[in-house]
Amino acid sequence: MNIMIVNSAAGGEIFDHCIGVKDPFNETTTRRLLQQILEAVDFLHSNNIVHLDLKPQNILLTEGGVDGDIKLVDFGLSKILAQEIEIREILGTPDYVAPEVLNFEPISTLTDIWYVLNKYLPIFYTQGKLVTVKLMSRRKIDLTKKFLMELKHMRDVSHDHITRFEGACLDPRICVLTEYCPKGSLKDILQNDEIRLDWMFRFSLMNDIVKGMSFLHGSPIHSHGNLKSSNCVVDSRFVLKITDYGLSTFRSMSKYEDSDNFYEKKLWTSPELLRSPIPPPNGSQKGDVYSFAIIVHEVALRKGTFYVGGIHFGGRGIITKVRNGCYPYFRPLLDHSILSDDLCLLMQRCWAEEPSERPDFQQLKDIIKKFNKENGGNLVENLLHRMEQYANNLEGLVEERTAAYLEEKRKADELLYQMLPVSVVDKLKRGVPVEAEAFESVTIFFSDIVGFTSMSASSSPMQVVDMLNDLYTLFDAIIENFDVYKVETIGDAYMLVSGLPVPNGIHHAAEIARTSLALLKAVTSFHVRHRPEEQLKLRIGIHSGSCCAGVVGLKMPRYCLFGDTVNTASRMESNSLPLSIHLSSSTKLLLDKLGSFIMQHRGEVEMKGKGKMDTYFLLGEDPLDTSSVNDV
Repeated sequence: MNIMIVNSAAGGEIFDHCIGVKDPFNETTTRRLLQQILEAVDFLHSNNIVHLDLKPQNILLTEGGVDGDIKLVDFGLSKILAQEIEIREILGTPDYVAPEVLNFEPISTLTDIWYVLNKYLPIFYTQGKLVTVKLMSRRKIDLTKKFLMELKHMRDVSHDHITRFEGACLDPRICVLTEYCPKGSLKDILQNDEIRLDWMFRFSLMNDIVKGMSFLHGSPIHSHGNLKSSNCVVDSRFVLKITDYGLSTFRSMSKYEDSDNFYEKKLWTSPELLRSPIPPPNGSQKGDVYSFAIIVHEVALRKGTFYVGGIHFGGRGIITKVRNGCYPYFRPLLDHSILSDDLCLLMQRCWAEEPSERPDFQQLKDIIKKFNKENGGNLVENLLHRMEQYANNLEGLVEERTAAYLEEKRKADELLYQMLPVSVVDKLKRGVPVEAEAFESVTIFFSDIVGFTSMSASSSPMQVVDMLNDLYTLFDAIIENFDVYKVETIGDAYMLVSGLPVPNGIHHAAEIARTSLALLKAVTSFHVRHRPEEQLKLRIGIHSGSCCAGVVGLKMPRYCLFGDTVNTASRMESNSLPLSIHLSSSTKLLLDKLGSFIMQHRGEVEMKGKGKMDTYFLLGEDPLDTSSVNDV
């Protein structure tokens, strides 16, 4: 399985804003987003890449509301342009595809510009209703008597399982307006594994197709000619409706028929129409019955169009075999372990090689009605069952998404707590501004590995990374037991602080001292993977004093410490000895007040930028001895 990890886009698709699911964009926001879309497309084009599937569903927002920025996604159809090679291919989403793609002309960067200008086109409000706008490939239509009669027939069609024809536009672009069905196509539903369909639901969908097609065959339109699962759409009540019917004048055949995309679209087409040199634009009634059988197979198995088992023929291979008409006739696989004998027989009759052997939709009505009776329920019960199952699907999805959200929130909180102190994160989550604070007394810890530079030079980069990862994983586990905060790690340097952001009196000195002793003890038994015989020599420096702390940055915020105390602690570490804990006199005074710590006077040490400083070594802790300071 191949998995692609991309940036998170919490605002979702701009599609939801286009159709009214979310608040529409105002003019200012629209201008800003369009500018960003053009900049993104320009970046692709500057790298000789064309997207070829720009649409509202493939344009995401980084945030909800009007403040989000756009991110282009779904580069599955994208192509790299080369000067010496022309790209001619029919691909893309039908409602958005550019004329040169449909006409099998060379694709260029201008093709994407068409998509950009039409990205809001497919769904519009007209007379208070949402309608779908289907762009046609033909550039010009003559207003003949035949064409006007076709429009009248389309306008007269009215049925519960046929999408309403709302109108057509002939200038400047030819397009057809039909009823909008928000649940999408049957093909989309079948491909969505999150939507569970029981057999009663599936037979109800088949029944809707039969009812719609039976009406269509009895109307002046006579036949569909392009019946397939993507032309069966589902409305808000989960009622299936047939779309993309009629208007044969619009359906001029493309002169190019040798692309993979073309063959994929023909998987529902009957053998006799595939063999016809000039098939009728509206197909035939018996051809529609064959198409219905392929859809039934899709609905029953939910394994894609024309599923033939584990063998992959591709659209071109399947169409070639169906068109040849050699016995045994090439048809989708019937899995008798899943499908009933009656349903298998229905499909076999409907996709019979001889058109006259196929039943008509009036006969199919009675057969499907029998299936529905066997699965129980009348029309109202079926509709209620559909809505109930859809509601159950939604409840299940909500529960799954909520659980996933809570898990991701937990991970995000955990990551934040690793980046920033808990009290700071809690303030940020509540929306409380985090201002820089001054702390009168804290203790800061620095450590590094003696000889790390020479060790790195004689090790591979991965060996160095593994060593530091092992060491700091050990350190991180140890400091969990103390009231300290890990500020940062830079290379082999490890920085801790105690006494902020939540003050703890003078106990910060003891917390850092105990942490230092625990880390020093752990490092003596630590083994480097690629040098198991070598002992790491950790040196530690500690200093106590005042400092300032605050969050720096927005995109990658860091909790940083500022002040001379930080510099002095760093100097204590750089002047320490291997496997030693070097203390300043200020830390020693605090530890004296707390008692129990064993320290050794080192004497004055010349510190860079500080001059001479009186310093000490921390040797250990004896809870029974509260006055143990030995001079060298």
